[in-house]
Amino acid sequence: MAKPGTPAELAWTPQFVCPRCATSLTTFSSGTLGCGACQTAVPLRDGIYRCLRPERLKEIEPFLAHYRRVREEDGYRHRESAYYRSLPRVDPHDAQAARWRVRHESFRHLVRVLLRLGRRPLRILDLGAGNGWLSHRLTALGHRCVALDWLDDVEDGLGAQRHYPVGFTCVQADFDELPLAPGQFDLAVFNASLHYSPDFVGTLRHARGMLVAGGALVVMDSPVFATEQGGHRMLAAQQIDAGAMHRSVVQWGEGYLTKSGLARAGRDARVGVRWIPSRGGPSWAARRWLAGLKERREPAKFGIWLGGWPPARPDGARPLGSCASGPGSPESASQPEGPAVNRSARGPISLRGGLWRWWLRLRHQTLGRRYRRLVLERVDGVPLVVLPEVFNPVLFRTGVFLARSVRPPDPAGAAEPRALDVGTGSGIGAIFASRLGYRVVGVDLNPEAVRCARLNVLLNDVEGRVEIRSGDLFAPVAGNQFDLVLFNPPFFRGTPADRLDLAWRATDVIERFAGGLGGALSPSGEALIVLSTDGESRAMLAALDAAAFAVRPVARRDFGNEILTVYSARRRTPGASSA
Repeated sequence: MAKPGTPAELAWTPQFVCPRCATSLTTFSSGTLGCGACQTAVPLRDGIYRCLRPERLKEIEPFLAHYRRVREEDGYRHRESAYYRSLPRVDPHDAQAARWRVRHESFRHLVRVLLRLGRRPLRILDLGAGNGWLSHRLTALGHRCVALDWLDDVEDGLGAQRHYPVGFTCVQADFDELPLAPGQFDLAVFNASLHYSPDFVGTLRHARGMLVAGGALVVMDSPVFATEQGGHRMLAAQQIDAGAMHRSVVQWGEGYLTKSGLARAGRDARVGVRWIPSRGGPSWAARRWLAGLKERREPAKFGIWLGGWPPARPDGARPLGSCASGPGSPESASQPEGPAVNRSARGPISLRGGLWRWWLRLRHQTLGRRYRRLVLERVDGVPLVVLPEVFNPVLFRTGVFLARSVRPPDPAGAAEPRALDVGTGSGIGAIFASRLGYRVVGVDLNPEAVRCARLNVLLNDVEGRVEIRSGDLFAPVAGNQFDLVLFNPPFFRGTPADRLDLAWRATDVIERFAGGLGGALSPSGEALIVLSTDGESRAMLAALDAAAFAVRPVARRDFGNEILTVYSARRRTPGASSA
């Protein structure tokens, strides 16, 4: 754990580009970044990458000066490390307790979004990070965060990173001149910041460009009103309370959002936007109602607005304004197609949505206790040790779902049928196949997974039928053919951050698996591959089709936040057309 005043070690550093010419930057021994094209230097000072152009910094300096004064008068400064580490929770008697209650509620919403994005280490861009409380919380949950803000203040800006025991990357930069290579984040969060943008559409487009395929945008803690009059009245009230300094803060943008304006901006930026309603219960609703009476104006809403997500999810999220998903809408055009599901057969959405939210809260508590830890799982009577750096097949469901989809070998087939479990992880697929009569070889690139699988083979007394080898895809079994091949692939493209991330990300594993499957599969053999609607399903299916395999679904289950499908792939009969 880092000492107060010392930035913690970073778990991941993103790829930077030059703020002037967008050329990839080179890192020097001092930590400074340099551009070989235009000779721009980006210094790393006090743990913060200083990416604001000098002329831009001079332009916004009056805003920053006023902002510091306003925040100091509001009681945001001069805090101990314990205060920052506990955020968004604060003492009920704190001067900012009401505001942090809003932040705490929004953070609970965000946790739900993280569960839907996938229970893996996510790469998250925190836009308007302020003192870094959100990046601190998300990094503590195991994610990789980049905190970006104008303010580098040591009390209320990026300099406050010194208070946190976990490391995240701090970048002083502009929303609309992001010094980061595109396509490297799973989630971008506008952290109480989008309402300061002078160009909502442009800002959303810039943030969208940072995302991987299937990534999401979140707008949280920005005041949103049904009408512009509500926003104007809020600003008028702030100006009465704080004088000209608040006017200086909001002159850089509208200072508020409206539902219709946010929907329009999302549509123009091609990131369909939905509102995830508050789950704060009657007490939360009562606080908003009383606030409206006290201030004699429409109270702002501070929920989560989610962009770029597949439609018709049963978690209470609903379309905002004209950005409802549908055929031909910008949102549907940007989303990968998933297997068709009869949503109308699910029963009343309100009841299901309420039960689903309750289940997500319970599941999140369970995940926190078992993720990245040494645990003993049990599946259908099979005990499984899962090491901290190994994909947990129970928490993340795909391993169990694939293993349960394996069927006994054909009695008319080989005398001793052989199976290959590619990316064996904990070894669950190999063990289940061996219990059905296969002689199995399991392979994995992660040395911790190899060790874990070997432990489970011994634990389940199947060492006579299962062999675990270390290596990449089919390399450890070159020259051998199998009657059954199992594959639970990484669902997302990208460079893995660590050993555990190997189970989630890869660059070209889909194409290499499809290209090598023909050499490893016997003439009458079958491959079973589990895919998720949250991952690169279409890319895998297209690669198998291009490699002359006939593919059909054999098992499918809708878990609410994702749909898992096990596909069977067999050699295509000569002369048969592709599906």
